[in-house]
Amino acid sequence: SSVESITIPKPLTLKNEEVAPWVFFFYHNESERIINMLIDNGVSASTFPTLPDDVFDSPDWKAENKMYRNSVTLPVHQDVTKPQINNIIKLVLDHA
Repeated sequence: SSVESITIPKPLTLKNEEVAPWVFFFYHNESERIINMLIDNGVSASTFPTLPDDVFDSPDWKAENKMYRNSVTLPVHQDVTKPQINNIIKLVLDHA
């Protein structure tokens, strides 16, 4: 894998500069491996969002299930320090 295999959704537009997003997410076809590696390194990574039961694994919702399975969510809230964010970035880039 390489950094080219990471897909970042269009950026969120914040209307208020005092508002901070609490997660950042991207798509990768090996998201489960990346999430597990991040968790093993102390990062609270996960998939996002949780799908409703009637959507999860339903053939009627293929795109939604693919996005769910390929998503990696990273913490970026106000309590995450710049060194922690840099470490998360390094981990992702080293293992993408």
